Amino acid sequence: MNTIKNIHYVDIADDLLTHLDKAAGVYAANANITFNILKYNDSDLIVEVRQGKNQREKYQDTKGLIKRGKELFIKFVPDHSIHIRPKTYSLPKVDVVDSKWIQDNMNANRVSLNSIEQLTGISKSNLSAYVNGLRPMSQPVKAMFFFMFSNSKF
Repeated sequence: MNTIKNIHYVDIADDLLTHLDKAAGVYAANANITFNILKYNDSDLIVEVRQGKNQREKYQDTKGLIKRGKELFIKFVPDHSIHIRPKTYSLPKVDVVDSKWIQDNMNANRVSLNSIEQLTGISKSNLSAYVNGLRPMSQPVKAMFFFMFSNSKF
């Protein structure tokens, strides 16, 4: 299965490695929490615990990632000092973009749908659907609006 990066560094019985990997797989499947073994020696285990974007949009803070990492690994290497290097998820800046954000920026910059159509090549009807909240925006569409208004002078 190998859901833990560098799991081969951990020197425990194969059946325990399999159980450890399966337990880590539950974290990956449910919360997009992944594990990377950074160092393993006779006394220490250093693990990076990272959370990515997930469907439920429930995210652990630093303490939560440390807790989950320690709880997972202490069962399998109880004789080691476990050090967790947490990497929390942070929302991309472009996630501020919604229909109201676009409308506010269009008004502030005095930009029309025609201008955006000419600039992007996206039809006015599609742009109107985004601006009025009638069509959901993908990350690339949000990024386009974000960078268009953040970096351009109309």
